[in-house]
Amino acid sequence: MKVRTHRSILLLMLLAAITPLAAQDTLVAPPEENINQRIIEDVVEQIGEEEDFDFNTQFEQLNNYVRKPLNLNRVTAQDLYELGLLTPQQVSQFMRYREMAGDLLVIEELQAVPTFDLNTIERILPYVTVRGEIDDFNVPLGEMLYKGQNALIFRARTLLEEQRGFKVNEATGEPNFTGDPFQLYARYQYDYDGRLKYGITMEKDAGEGFLDEYNPYGFDYYSAHFYIHNLNKTVKDIAIGDFEAKFGQGLTMWSGFGFGKSSFVMNTKRIGRAIKNYSSVNEFAFLRGAGATINLNDNWEVTAFASYKNRDANVASFDTLEQEVLEVSSLQTSGLHRTLSEIDDEGSIREFVSGASIQYNISNNAYVAANGVFTQYSAPLNRSDATYNVLRFQDSSLLNLSLDYSYVYKNINFFGETAMNPTGGWATLNGLLIGLNRITDLAILHRNFQPDYHVIYTNTFAETSGTSNEIGTYIGLQVQPSRRWQYSFYFDAWRHPWLRFQVDAPSTGVEYLGQITFKPKRGTQLYLRVRDEIKQRNTRDDGDNFNTLTEQRRINTRLHFQHKFTKALEWRTRLEMVHYKQDDQWEEGWMMYQDLIYKPWATNYYFTTRFALFETDSYNSRIYAYENDLLYSFSIPPYYYRGSRFYFNITYRPIRAITLQARYARSRFYNQETISSGNTEIDGNTRSEVKFLIRYKF
Repeated sequence: MKVRTHRSILLLMLLAAITPLAAQDTLVAPPEENINQRIIEDVVEQIGEEEDFDFNTQFEQLNNYVRKPLNLNRVTAQDLYELGLLTPQQVSQFMRYREMAGDLLVIEELQAVPTFDLNTIERILPYVTVRGEIDDFNVPLGEMLYKGQNALIFRARTLLEEQRGFKVNEATGEPNFTGDPFQLYARYQYDYDGRLKYGITMEKDAGEGFLDEYNPYGFDYYSAHFYIHNLNKTVKDIAIGDFEAKFGQGLTMWSGFGFGKSSFVMNTKRIGRAIKNYSSVNEFAFLRGAGATINLNDNWEVTAFASYKNRDANVASFDTLEQEVLEVSSLQTSGLHRTLSEIDDEGSIREFVSGASIQYNISNNAYVAANGVFTQYSAPLNRSDATYNVLRFQDSSLLNLSLDYSYVYKNINFFGETAMNPTGGWATLNGLLIGLNRITDLAILHRNFQPDYHVIYTNTFAETSGTSNEIGTYIGLQVQPSRRWQYSFYFDAWRHPWLRFQVDAPSTGVEYLGQITFKPKRGTQLYLRVRDEIKQRNTRDDGDNFNTLTEQRRINTRLHFQHKFTKALEWRTRLEMVHYKQDDQWEEGWMMYQDLIYKPWATNYYFTTRFALFETDSYNSRIYAYENDLLYSFSIPPYYYRGSRFYFNITYRPIRAITLQARYARSRFYNQETISSGNTEIDGNTRSEVKFLIRYKF
């Protein structure tokens, strides 16, 4: 009774303290869009190309929480981790506060949780609530099967200019692409509060056939799933069909998206559900079969899965008599089946993957887990004779074993994973997340991935992909002395002890990022960022006719400003400059854009638009920038050479159940006569894209 009395007095004091602030600045969080935009931009900028990562559905869960917010009085630590908006220390502090003080009475009580400042509360506010209701475990499965929400989505995209692949090839008398220039996407999704989901996703890329001899069943890609989360206190997750699996820090298995280095400098720890449904259009980063996570009791948790699917690969040897692939030279990840050679590689080998994880929860703040994954291909992988391939995976089967752990002590989170192949290769990653005080956080991470460690499905925190041939140390520091100011910095140094593609010797690299963010008032933000990366790659010594290593350096400087004039009208502007050095030669470039976002309240339409100017010396000095796009799609194109870009997106909802969207985007290159190369080459200096989408929810 005394605890409750003292807590009530404290709560009244908190409410009184925030009343003047709330009168000026109501606790209404900005949309998650700005956070997602910066994360995605940073990931693409790091890899230096537009990879087909699982962006499309990565942040859908946040949209689900807007519709039905998480109940903070019943939420688990895993649920808070999956928000992606809280640090492990904040999650731990919240769980400790709730354990000591009991259920929250009002949402403003979050200010009494250590490490929770007003910015943190604002970020999570649209996705959480405070209720006193009981758990939903008693909802019958039959009720979940029909009381959810259905959604039908169809999207089409095409370029207005003709690409070379669609033109008749004089040598063959046929176009190189077997299909039409339309990219088509269709999806049905059923969702009961994020707990039960099932659906089907269908897609064909531009240039792929539809209802023809190559795709007689219509779309080139089909994906289906059935998923249950928290069926009861024993069954945590069940996935049938296409799904993701994520263990530890990604050293043995991580088939979905994972954050890399970014201006969110504390995002170094991998956190995710071990088993989760898959509904995206990335045609390789998923598993197909079944998986489940079971809580044996309060301490023990077991996850197991099995997957079997066809996999694209470059065929190196084929038995025409047995009609069987004997050997492949590489695994394909593009998912494109437009030309005859791409079609030959489609589903050319069979892949079987099975895995299990046994986790022991020592307490709410500590666990240790043992993980194992076995992969088998129907034909061995035999890579080219290039020297850098000597230590890479070249076999038909692979076994990965690991131990991972996490321990939170006060304001310190220790975490890591150590993995090995029984044949000898090993990898380890270990990190610290430290809350030095209320305004300062520190992240330290060290990884050591040996060149002979092999893993297929991986996405861990590192400079390069593949979880192999890298030793490095990362240090991130974040200081937020007030609600208005935030300072972010990271330093990363690494070395590759073995050769890599286009790097014919052991090499090193270093990277710095510093960002100052200023938020003078709600709806206004200004940040200045400088990123400097130095690494090594081959250069040709003409005198001796052999490759040597030279320094490659890229310096990006960005000034970004955004301001909400009203609740409906937002203005964003950015100036970014790049300096790129290769072979002692410097290149320069710049890009500037203006965005206008108009989302009036209580109306059935809104639009976003951008006009950008850019000039760079070459593609090497390109600049990436996130673009607002249609639902469930992202656009992060590179800006390079000299030109301008414009896009306009409009959304219209004639009735509550139907959403209509359209997009027009056009790039003009003032100093180019052609755009791109190969089958995607366009004659002329403009590239125009149109998109349409319709969504029906019922």
